[in-house]
Amino acid sequence: MKIEQLMEREKIEANPLPYGYGDLAPVMSYKTVKYHYDLLTLKYFKKYNATGDEYQKAGGFLHNLLWQNLQAPKPNNEPDLPHINKHIKMHFGNFDKFKSAFIETALTLHGSGWICAMDNGKMQTIQNHKIIKGIILIQDLYEHAMIFDYENKTEEYLDNLWKIVNWNAVNARLMMRHEF
Repeated sequence: MKIEQLMEREKIEANPLPYGYGDLAPVMSYKTVKYHYDLLTLKYFKKYNATGDEYQKAGGFLHNLLWQNLQAPKPNNEPDLPHINKHIKMHFGNFDKFKSAFIETALTLHGSGWICAMDNGKMQTIQNHKIIKGIILIQDLYEHAMIFDYENKTEEYLDNLWKIVNWNAVNARLMMRHEF
């Protein structure tokens, strides 16, 4: 890549974590969040800004969505916002069916990637990193996202994630996509 192209390319930045490293425990430990954010997430932004590699840009994009999706654990953390509730009812019937569809789709992914709930009511996996439009809820299914806390127990990891979903962020993303 020519120096002129590097100078013209827009730099991208990681969103800062909206909570402390230990605030997602016990669902995600301090060690997992610190490792995943400091050593992996920030690397996508650094590598993209140095090279312009689109894979790195997509990794940064997906991680920015991921970290905004999460909050400190809450017992019985179900959405209580009208837009996301309407979306879930319209596409899945109820929250339990929404969760089941999300987990079942996630478990179909062979290897590493992402699971996403989309604004069109579909569940989608992403192998590797890609920038796609319409994501309202996303979860990282790469080994590094769960290995310290769950070893290879992906289903347990997915079951526990519902305790830390930030429904305000999911609802806001959905509202940006649709007029209600």
